[in-house]
Amino acid sequence: MHLAAISAMLEYKDNAEICEPGMDLIYWLQFAIDDEYVQRTMCSQTLRIAIDAGLDEFDRKIDLSDEKEMQKVLDIPSVLSAFRQDPIMGVLQNTWERHKDSNQFIADCGTGVQCFVIGRHRRECKFLKCSNCEKNLPKKRERLLCSSCRLVIYCSGRCQKKHWKKEHKLKCKCKQATGSIRQ
Repeated sequence: MHLAAISAMLEYKDNAEICEPGMDLIYWLQFAIDDEYVQRTMCSQTLRIAIDAGLDEFDRKIDLSDEKEMQKVLDIPSVLSAFRQDPIMGVLQNTWERHKDSNQFIADCGTGVQCFVIGRHRRECKFLKCSNCEKNLPKKRERLLCSSCRLVIYCSGRCQKKHWKKEHKLKCKCKQATGSIRQ
């Protein structure tokens, strides 16, 4: 159901009248459905990692019920970039950015969904998996982020080194952009 709404918003991105019901559906799916499948498919692991790192910048001391406080997390370039590049939330983000000034309903729904995604992640970090072995990462102290791109996460230094050699070395965006690596 949410994938159909995303497809319609992507195809008719310039038409606020078509995007509005799609945004509304995504909004209500975020709040009303406690379905783990829907929650997992709404956000990629890359987005969840960026949110996790963004919340760490504020030491997780942010009032998620206050939109102005939440905007601090959304203003972090890596979080904003992850929202824009996410396969599903990226469509929502694009629709929100395109219509927020001309359609108050889309503006409110988009802001609500973004805030809810960040708030839910803060409460339930259970969907993060090691980028190498795919083991669940339940405890904060066991998580290791790539120090360059901060878009992959590991359960141990061993997994980080294995994944670096196996594939991340070729994909790390910071290495490609700067030519150097800090990992």
